[in-house]
Amino acid sequence: MHSVPFRVIAMVGVEDGVFPRASRPRAWDPFAQPAPYEHDRRILDRHLFLESILCARDVLLVFGRGFESVRGQRVPMSVVVEELAELLEPDSTQRSLVRAHPLQPWSPRSFADAARLPYGKAVVDAAQTVDFNGADSSRGAKLRTG
Repeated sequence: MHSVPFRVIAMVGVEDGVFPRASRPRAWDPFAQPAPYEHDRRILDRHLFLESILCARDVLLVFGRGFESVRGQRVPMSVVVEELAELLEPDSTQRSLVRAHPLQPWSPRSFADAARLPYGKAVVDAAQTVDFNGADSSRGAKLRTG
């Protein structure tokens, strides 16, 4: 990757254990032993992440699952993302840069914050008809207009 500036850079799937890639070869692959001239994949991925940060001119978006799909437990972000968040907010235990979105777009939490308002009218219609815990808490759901 060459340092080409972009206004917006989005990175998807940056979870721990996935990015950066593991350096150790697979045990079952007899040809997996790295040659002396080959690059370490983990160091190369860390370099690409740094270069992506430097290429972002206006916005850098980093996305990860955040939660396990079966048990709902928190899934940590990649080590490089955690290091970046720690560098940007060294004294903070509650990261203001990290935003956890609700699982369903019609969730009442989607309408609590103006930055999370959905664009689709179908989502607003669904939020207005869903009954959460016996009380219609999305009655005042609004559509993002701009």
